[in-house]
Amino acid sequence: VGDDAFFKSLEYYLKTNAFRAVEIHHLRLAFEEVTGRDLNWFFNQWFMNSGHPNITYHYIYQDDTVKVVAEQEQNTKNGYIFKLPLTVGIWDSSRTLFYDFSFEKKSDTFKIPFRGRPVLVDADVERILLCSRKDAKSLQEYIFQYKHHPNFTAKLEALQRLKEVQKDSPEARDVLLNALNDTFYFFRKFAVESCYFSGADSSYLVDKLKNMALHDRNASVRTAAIQKISRVKDPSLKAFFIQCLNDSSYAATAEALKAINSLDTSLAMELCKRFENENNLEINDAVFSVYANSNSSKYNEFFTKKFSSTKGYAKYILMYHYANYLGNMDKNIVLGGIETLKNHSLVGDTRLLLSAGKGALRRIVKQFEEKKKQVVSDSSSSTASDYETIIYAANEALNALNKKNNEEKRN
Repeated sequence: VGDDAFFKSLEYYLKTNAFRAVEIHHLRLAFEEVTGRDLNWFFNQWFMNSGHPNITYHYIYQDDTVKVVAEQEQNTKNGYIFKLPLTVGIWDSSRTLFYDFSFEKKSDTFKIPFRGRPVLVDADVERILLCSRKDAKSLQEYIFQYKHHPNFTAKLEALQRLKEVQKDSPEARDVLLNALNDTFYFFRKFAVESCYFSGADSSYLVDKLKNMALHDRNASVRTAAIQKISRVKDPSLKAFFIQCLNDSSYAATAEALKAINSLDTSLAMELCKRFENENNLEINDAVFSVYANSNSSKYNEFFTKKFSSTKGYAKYILMYHYANYLGNMDKNIVLGGIETLKNHSLVGDTRLLLSAGKGALRRIVKQFEEKKKQVVSDSSSSTASDYETIIYAANEALNALNKKNNEEKRN
């Protein structure tokens, strides 16, 4: 209906129905009053019926005519056929033309006279339709779509397709590598996450990602680049990751810490001391995950003290990593840790903490049940007895949390 009619209709609806109970048809009547159009079909289609169309597009060029074959299916069993506006864009070497149609059948073919072979034909150019879609396009058409299409979603669709075929298509891979230089940060980040290290150009890709990790103007791109490089597992990269610890982004710093931990756990533990008091979710997650890998009891005090200062979702993360840490400890520390987890879960005022506590306790039970299986079956084995004690204590704590959870549900 256009922006002017849309907002005038809303204004009319609000004034007409002020201080009154309304239903969806009151909104329809307001739009019909302002626009003078019958909109029953629209409200029936998008408000009264469920589901959305699944649309498949095929593009054919024949006898100076572009044919767009569109087929729609409903994603429910009611078989409803949608009435949809459809704008088709056609690109050739020097121009872009747009044509408007109404798509009202299960299958329809839209014919457009066009001299010269088009480089790209694309239906629903602005991606305004609420639907799932499939396109029958060639690799060259997807490459052109990424480079020249003005719509964000269309560009992303093209990159997603190139990602799928890059291992079999050097041309697709080249485009993805070039997307590392895209002016829009989102596409640079997508390219970082999508490219894989191949023997032919892995050193180029590592160097490019290192440069992006240090100098890209967007923090999410720098973070993605650090995460990607960490998969190389090259000890010579430790100095680079240490340099990344000075990033202004907490997320990038956290990824650098995790990368160092994957190469040198002792070094990561030493570097974590610098970040122990940071009040940031990403940093907390990285520090907790590094210390959780330790076999030293000295970090137990760090974890237990953190329960007093950590708030919100960060406590959920703390419980997760503390449970992993306890899996490396002896009986007395684990039993104390179980009490800590139980008590902080019970005093919390959110279901999130109850859920976190139960998840942590289940993880402890699972870890020590697996350890128990590895111990030689011997009724006199003190190790097996210790594991049984831990499993029993964790299950008792779980029962306490489940009891509170059931009480809250009743209330």
